[in-house]
Amino acid sequence: MFIDKDKWIEIFEENGKKLEELVGTFPFNPNAPAQVKEYCNNTLKLKIDSTGARVITKHAKKHQILADLLSYRKLEKRRSTYGMNWIEMIEEDGRIYSSWDVNRAESGRVSSSNPNLQNIPVKGEWGRRIRETFIAEGNNILLSADYSQIELRILAHLSNDEGLINAFKNDLDIHARTASEIFGIPIDQVTQDVRRIAKTVNFGIIYGISPFGLSATLKIPRDEAKRYIEEYDKLCPKFKEKACYLLVGCCIH
Repeated sequence: MFIDKDKWIEIFEENGKKLEELVGTFPFNPNAPAQVKEYCNNTLKLKIDSTGARVITKHAKKHQILADLLSYRKLEKRRSTYGMNWIEMIEEDGRIYSSWDVNRAESGRVSSSNPNLQNIPVKGEWGRRIRETFIAEGNNILLSADYSQIELRILAHLSNDEGLINAFKNDLDIHARTASEIFGIPIDQVTQDVRRIAKTVNFGIIYGISPFGLSATLKIPRDEAKRYIEEYDKLCPKFKEKACYLLVGCCIH
C-alpha cells in the first residue's frame, strides 16, 4: 500500500501532543495499574478491584479524571499500535509491504500481518484521517468492492423464505425491513439507529447468536434481546424450520 508519509507523521505528532497534555494532568502514572487503583480507592473512594476498561468506564461519568484516563489509553493504543512504527516500515518506493496468508485464519479469509493492513480503524474522525493516508500512486485509484449482504442472500436461498426472497427481488433495504417488522413501525420511519440494531440482529441471527450475545453486542437488557430474536423468528419462520443458520456459516467459510 502506498502511504502519504507526511500526513501520517502529522497525525501522530498531534496524537503525541495530546498524550503529553493528558499525562501532565494525572497525579499518578497512567501506565501503572497499581497507582491508578490506589488513587481510585484512596482519593475517589471507589473501592475497585480492577483498573480494566469496563470498571473505569463505569465510573468515568462521575469522575472527569477517569474519563481523561480512558482518552489517554485510547491515544496510547494508537501510538503503540500504529504510530511511528509504521513509518519505519515504509520502503524507498513509498509503500508498506504486508505479509498475506491464506491458511492462518480459521474462517478461511486471507489474513494480513507485519503490519496488519486489515486492522485499520473505521469509526470516528481519527479513523477517517488514518484511512486517508492510504492513497493511490500517480494517476491510479483505489477501488473497494464487496458482495452486497451475501450472508443474507445465501440464507434466503437455503431457507427459500418468501419474505426475504421478495425483499431482495424488490431491492428493498433488508435491514430497514427487519427493523420495521421487529419494532412494528413503517419502513419509511426507520431511523439510522434503529436500522443499526436490525443490522446487528440480521447478521447475528445467521450465526445463531444467543439473547446473551445479542444483549452484550447491543448493550441492551437480555429480555429485550430475546424479544428481538423471537420477533425475527416470526418474520422468517423457515430459517429454523430448515436449520439454515449453520449451513450459511459453512457456505461462507
